[in-house]
Amino acid sequence: MLEDYRRGWMIAGVVGVVLVVLLAGYLVFRPGPKSKVTFHSIPGDLVLRVDGKVKPANGTTEIREGVHELTAERNGFGTITRQIEVRNGEPQEFDIYLDATGPEGRRWFQDNPEAAIEAEGQGSRDFERNSARKAEKYPFMTQLPRLTREYRMDYGLSKATPNDPMAVAFYIKLYFPEGKKLALDWLRSQGADPDSMEIIYRAG
Repeated sequence: MLEDYRRGWMIAGVVGVVLVVLLAGYLVFRPGPKSKVTFHSIPGDLVLRVDGKVKPANGTTEIREGVHELTAERNGFGTITRQIEVRNGEPQEFDIYLDATGPEGRRWFQDNPEAAIEAEGQGSRDFERNSARKAEKYPFMTQLPRLTREYRMDYGLSKATPNDPMAVAFYIKLYFPEGKKLALDWLRSQGADPDSMEIIYRAG
């Protein structure tokens, strides 16, 4: 009788542990809440995907909170791929503008002059905003180009993610073998982490 009683408590204990583990797993891995996200795109008939799923290029949809990969493309225009962050339950808006890279794209802008003006203005605002964000992330960029006897350091287009407007690569031209160490030491003295940066070395 006592043995059956103990066995019953053991089974109940195991069941309780399993339930706790399942509940904890649900709380950790459950999907986040959705937010209303509005896209405004030029050209208006581009194909917009978020995490590979087609979304309205102009309109509102629901997307779960978190970081997502956005891709926009259309014939005659350059393709962009970038990450967007959807915050918990907050309505958000994203503007998508593609650059004309072929005859079809240039004809589209000729046929839609108002959209061309809007895209040009937005492009300037995006450039200024992205430049400010880059300077905030890498304050030492205001000191570039940096030229010493051993190396020259500058920044430019990322080769790893050329379609990401926020991505930046740092180009270091080495005039002497010790230039690499001196350049990395200078970056660290500015509070930067070279291991987390895209650095491209060139021979001087």
